[in-house]
Amino acid sequence: GLFIWTRQHITRTRAAALVAVAVAALGAGTIHRNSEHQSWLVLSETTLERWPSDVAHAAVGGELTRLRRDEEALPFLRTGARSDARARYNLGVALYNLKSYDEAIRELEVLVATYPMREEVPWSRRLMGHAYARLSRWPDAIAQLRMTLAMTPADAEARRILVDSYNSY
Repeated sequence: GLFIWTRQHITRTRAAALVAVAVAALGAGTIHRNSEHQSWLVLSETTLERWPSDVAHAAVGGELTRLRRDEEALPFLRTGARSDARARYNLGVALYNLKSYDEAIRELEVLVATYPMREEVPWSRRLMGHAYARLSRWPDAIAQLRMTLAMTPADAEARRILVDSYNSY
């Protein structure tokens, strides 16, 4: 009986040691993953590094735009906009923020024409209306803002810009 007990004891000790090693390895993996998830920007950059795609470029550009780092976002958003509607919208936003109103309008027009049923369309039309207003192109601003309000009647921001555009016109 002593031989069997010792053998069982050694087997249990080995099993406990293997479990401890596995727990330590999994814990180290979790710590590493958590460092990658410290921010949306770091996560999107890690994704782009590992799996480069238009969508991954769009994610990095979108995060940079959200952080108001519009100039840095442009190359990522231009790549993402090749196939990702949200990237094209964010590209329009970044260009608008950089006061490149004509270019922002062109990008948003492509989005509206290519994806007329996307949720970004009313936002795109509002932003185009605002860009046209910045350029003092009042009839174009009014037309875009009226279309925005036809799609989203409760859009107070579009209504405010529309009233300002009518007053300025």
